[in-house]
Amino acid sequence: MLFFGGSAYFGQKRLRKTKGRLDERGQSLMFLRYPNSLPGSLSGVWQMGVATPTLGRIDFQPAVYEDLVPSGRSRALTGLSVTESPPRKADRHDNKQTVPYGFQVITMESDGGTIEIAASPDTLQKIQDAVEPASP
Repeated sequence: MLFFGGSAYFGQKRLRKTKGRLDERGQSLMFLRYPNSLPGSLSGVWQMGVATPTLGRIDFQPAVYEDLVPSGRSRALTGLSVTESPPRKADRHDNKQTVPYGFQVITMESDGGTIEIAASPDTLQKIQDAVEPASP
């Protein structure tokens, strides 16, 4: 029990430190997957990265763990719209793939098809505000 408690404590501490660094740059930690893609691609695997939400799009840069070292090509997620289903809590299958506890998952439609985004509740709110700005 002590091992699991210590692991959870240090994991949350590292997550708060990462969040602080990203907030300074207007960015957020996000996990992305394409649930309807071909098996063996990102259909069942979460890809961690840095999200920069702007009006009508999300710029997503894949990254390597808490160091946030860029890995792979950056991509712009465009043509986004939030589906009607409410956010769900990341479950144990998501957590096995490094999605932190307390993160929520939303499903969105994009120009590239259906995507799922896992992030903290405040990051999801930022994304939803950027995708669907409040009407005047």
